[in-house]
Amino acid sequence: MDKTEDNMRMKRQPASRFAVIFLVLILLISAAPAGAAPLSAAPSNDNLGGAKTVSGFPYSDVVDTTEATTEVGDPTDCLGLQNHNSVWYVYTPSVDVTITATTYYSSYDTVLAAYAIIGDMYLKDCNDDFYGYRSRINFVAYAGVTYAIEVMSYSAGGGSAQLNLMISHPPGTNFDSDIKTDPATFASGTNSLWHLDSFTSTWNGFYMGPGTLQYVSRSDFDGDRLTDPASFDTGSNSLWVFPSTLGIWQGLYMGPGTLVPYPGSDFDGDNLIDPAQFNTGGNTLWWYERGPAIWHGVYMGPGSYDIVPGSDFDGDRITDPALFVPGSNALWFYRSTDSTWQSIYMGPGTLSFVPASDFDGDSRADPAVFDTVTHALWYFGTVSASWVGMYMGPGSLEAVPASDFDADSISDRAVFDTSTGALWWLSSDTSSWGSFYLGPGAYEVVN
Repeated sequence: MDKTEDNMRMKRQPASRFAVIFLVLILLISAAPAGAAPLSAAPSNDNLGGAKTVSGFPYSDVVDTTEATTEVGDPTDCLGLQNHNSVWYVYTPSVDVTITATTYYSSYDTVLAAYAIIGDMYLKDCNDDFYGYRSRINFVAYAGVTYAIEVMSYSAGGGSAQLNLMISHPPGTNFDSDIKTDPATFASGTNSLWHLDSFTSTWNGFYMGPGTLQYVSRSDFDGDRLTDPASFDTGSNSLWVFPSTLGIWQGLYMGPGTLVPYPGSDFDGDNLIDPAQFNTGGNTLWWYERGPAIWHGVYMGPGSYDIVPGSDFDGDRITDPALFVPGSNALWFYRSTDSTWQSIYMGPGTLSFVPASDFDGDSRADPAVFDTVTHALWYFGTVSASWVGMYMGPGSLEAVPASDFDADSISDRAVFDTSTGALWWLSSDTSSWGSFYLGPGAYEVVN
C-alpha cells in the first residue's frame, strides 16, 4: 500500500471512531494527579556516543540511572551479560597512569567495567561486588589511548549512581613497569641495591656508589612510574638519584643539619616524588619543589617521634606530613585538603607504624601499626571506619609497608622474617599467602 492509498483509507474512517479516541485521551489526561511530574528522560551519557569526558582527577559524578537503557551494541561484561541501566564515561590520558574506579556511594547493586578503544573495544577490568553490592576496578591506562568506563545495574531499575575515579599511586618499589611491587633489599656494607624483577623472576643488582648511604625507597623522580634508585649520603647531606629516563646520576644538596630522608612523598600533586628531608634538630620537614626551585618547610611539633613518609590520608594525591609518637601511640598528620592537624590513637602495645598502605582500595592511606610483641598487624579501614587485625605468624618479624604484589592497587599485608630471610605477604586478591626468599647476609628491606 502506498502513501496515497493509506491516506484514502484514513479518510474513510468513521468520524465516530476519532471521537471515541479523542474522548479516551481527554479522560486519561484528566485522570492524572495534579502536579504529577513528567517521566524523566534518559541521562545524557546513556549511550557510548554521548559519554561524559573525564576532565581531571580525582573525578566524581552523580547521575540518576533509573531511565538509562541498554544500548543494542553494548559489549558483554565480565558476567557474560549486557547489564541494565548503563551510563558511560571516557578518558584519554596524556601520560601512563593507573586508574581506580569505584561506585561505593551508589544507591543500588552496580557492575563496573573499563574498555580500551583501539578500533574495537577491549575489556581492561570488570567487577560486580567489591564493597558489598558496589563495585571497584583498577587498570593501567596508556598515553594516547581512549578508555571507556561503563556503570551498570546488576538488575533492572538503576538509581543514584556515583562514579569516583582516582589515579592510583605507584606500588612500593616497581622497576619493571608491571605495576607489581618488586621485593628489594639494600646492603649498607656494600652499598648494593638488589631487586627481584616480578616480570622476569630474576634478581638484579645495582651499586649505589661510595660513602655512608641510606637508601631512599619508593622514589619516582621523573614521573615514568618506574622506581629510580636513590640514596642519601649522610656525610655530605646529598641526595643522589639515578632517573630511569636519563640513565645518569643526579645529585641535590639537601641542606645543613642532622637530616633524615623522607621518601616516597609527593607534596604538590604532580605525580613526581619530591626530594624531602626531616631536620631532627629543628623538627622541621623540608621538601623541594623543582619547578620554581623553592624549598618548603613544615614544623612538625616538639618532642620525640618517628616520621611517617609517603602517606595520603585524605585521598587528594598529595602527601600529608605525618608523625607517630611511640610513647602515646598517637598518629598525627597534617591534612592537605583543609590544612589542619588530625590525630588518631593507634591502640595499646609496643607498636611500629606501617606507612603508605591502602588496605581497602579507596586510594587513601589507612592508619596501620604492627605490634612487635603479638605479631598482629592492625589497620583502621577508611571505608568501613573500623579496626581490622590479623596475626602475621611466628618468627623475628618486621612489617613491610606499601607493597602490592598482586597488582590490584590494594596494599598486601606483609612481613619480613629476619631470621630466615623470607618475605611473607597475604594477597588481598586471593587471600592466600606468598613468599620470597631475599637472600643471606645483612640488609634492610626497601620495598
